[in-house]
Amino acid sequence: MSIQAVIDASAVLAALLPEEPVQPAARRVLERYVAGELELLAPTLLPYEVANSLLKAERKPERGVSPEVVDEILQRLEDLGIPLEAVSMREAVTWARRYKRWAYDAAYLALAEREEAPLITADRRLFNAVKEQFRWISWVEEFP
Repeated sequence: MSIQAVIDASAVLAALLPEEPVQPAARRVLERYVAGELELLAPTLLPYEVANSLLKAERKPERGVSPEVVDEILQRLEDLGIPLEAVSMREAVTWARRYKRWAYDAAYLALAEREEAPLITADRRLFNAVKEQFRWISWVEEFP
């Protein structure tokens, strides 16, 4: 039986972008998913959030992320086929207000709560902001 978890864009990016600090742990999560040991789920905004972050990295020459690297990462994300689940705008706004986060972060929180599944994140600000109140959050390096 596999474990189900919600994964956010920060954890996906940590696994796929070069030289990310928590890359080994984030890659293990994706490897477990590919091996069928872990079921992952994400809000429908995941690909857009990943694409936006990749474009930001591409536009910073010091990151060394070329358009070809961006295209390769987008293809890898597509190939992973992480199932995407809709979260309504109202649901996201409700959660954003509750935890004083932005709506895109709140969509992950809402989905994790709805699924009663851990939210795997590599977003330190999100993790620190909600770890005391939101029992489903899991720092990527601490995910079992």
